[in-house]
Formats: sequence, structure tokens, C-alpha cells
Amino acid sequence: MLNRDNRLPAGAALACAALILGAACSNPPAPTPTRPQLTEEEKLVALCRQILDAAEQSESFWVKVHVAEFRLALGQKDYVHKLWTDKVRRVQGEPMLRIGAWRVLTQSAAFGGPFALEIEAAYMDEDGLDRLHAVESLARLGGNVLMLNEDLAMKDLNGDDPLLSLYVRWSMANSSGDEPPSRASIVAGLASEDEREARISAFSLRHLGHLSESDLDALIAAADNPTGPSVPGFALCAAYANGVEGIEDRIIKLLSSDRKSDRFEACTVLGERPAEAAEEALKAIVNNENPLDDSVSNEDVMAAAAYALLAQRRAQSS
Repeated sequence: MLNRDNRLPAGAALACAALILGAACSNPPAPTPTRPQLTEEEKLVALCRQILDAAEQSESFWVKVHVAEFRLALGQKDYVHKLWTDKVRRVQGEPMLRIGAWRVLTQSAAFGGPFALEIEAAYMDEDGLDRLHAVESLARLGGNVLMLNEDLAMKDLNGDDPLLSLYVRWSMANSSGDEPPSRASIVAGLASEDEREARISAFSLRHLGHLSESDLDALIAAADNPTGPSVPGFALCAAYANGVEGIEDRIIKLLSSDRKSDRFEACTVLGERPAEAAEEALKAIVNNENPLDDSVSNEDVMAAAAYALLAQRRAQSS
């Protein structure tokens, strides 16, 4: 302990304090690193990813299916397969929903796996509750029900359920050989007075591909002289998907339509065949500038627009 005689003189104490303070000032604390500011492009990409992530948690099962298919188109196959291998266990016994899960897994599995067989079995179960969903998925996936059970396929084609008949007709047009007669009937269906037939005919042709000039002319005619308000969007998107030039402005105009199917089909086809001119209209959708009244429909469309913007960037980087 210092006694009175050991205390520093006042002047010396002040000098020491000044030395300590000077040392502290000469070594200031390191500045806190700041995060670099995101560019507008980085913000947009992050927003699109957030939209897909949020839609993946949607209350609507079919929005989740659409998001899975968007991710597959963006090259996220392993992620989707792992996620949906878990999901399928939860809907295995639920008609309709199980078809959606099998549809996703058929596309994400290395060789289609057993899931396509599950869809085929659901279609061939004549007492099943999800035969319509099954045949639509088979048609989308390139399956031909005529090859599964010709008698059943012909019975459904000529049966009393017009919607089932339309999807069977589409499935029967999936052929690697000579052009099947069902393709001609699909093209003829574009001019049907039944709006549903004209719409599904256009949707079928979009996915069938390999269209002739006369097929493409029929699609444009269906858009110009529709038999119902939903037909132009489906017909234009089918034509655009199959390479028709000069209709980009009409596709972009669909993005601001009040009809969900117009917006959704336009977004998805712009994901398949990107167009820089559509950028601002797609940005408006992901920024929710003109939302649809129905929240689930709006969520579905926002996810589709996010996919289209990400697909455009993926195409530019490849």
C-alpha cells in the first residue's frame, strides 16, 4: 500500500494520464464492416427467390406443384426430388393431390421412377376418383393411354364425360410415329363453339409441339376469333411457345389482364421463351403492383412471374 510519501506528485499524475489517453487515441477501435449495397438486379433476383420460397408454403397444394415445376425448369432437380419424396408420403391416400405429387416426382426422378406407373394405375382404375387428373398428367408427361389399355382409352374418348374425352384425345396424340388422327381433331377443336374444348385444344397443342404452319395459323385464328374470353390467351401462348414471331406484344399485354389464366400462361411461356421486352411487365407482377382479387390466384401468378424473370437470367448466363 502506498503511504503518503509514495504518492505521485500532481504534475506527474497528470502526465501519466495524458500518456495513457494519447496511447488510446492513437489506436482507435476498428470500424464495423458495412455490408455492400445490393444492386437493383441483385434485389430483383432475391425478391424472385423469396416469392418462390413463400409460394412453396402456400395453402394451395396446386400452387406448390407449380412452384416445384418452376424449380425443375430452373435446374433445381435434386432439391425438388428430396422435398417431394417427403411430401408424397403425406398425400399418398388423397385422390387428386397424390397425382400432383406423382407428377412432380416423375419429372424429378432420374428415370421417372415408379411414379409414372402410379399415375397410369390411377387412370386405369375405372372406379377411381382422380382418373381425370391422372390422364391430364399423363398427357402433360407425354404418355399415351392408348398404349396402356386401348379398349378403355376408346371408351373414354367416346364416352359421356367431355372433359375426360378431351384429355384422352391429347394423350393419344403423344406419338413418335406417324401423326395420329387425334392431333387433327385437336386442331379442329380450336374452332369449337364449346369454349372449354377450344381452350384445352390450344393448351394441348402448346405441349405437343412440332406444329405445322397450318396448325400455327389455326392457333392465331382462334386468338383472333375466339369462341370465349379465355381462348385467346391459351391460343397465343401456344403459338408463341411453338416459335411464332410477331406476337410478343400480345403476349406482354396478357400480363396485365384481369384474367388469371392469361397472366399465368403468359408468365410460364415467357419462362420457356424469354423476351427482354417483357421485363417491366413481369417486374410489375412480382412487385404486386396490380394484384388479382383472388389471393391464391395472385400468389400463383407472382410465382410464375418470378420463375419467368429467373429463367430469363439463367438463359442469358448459359
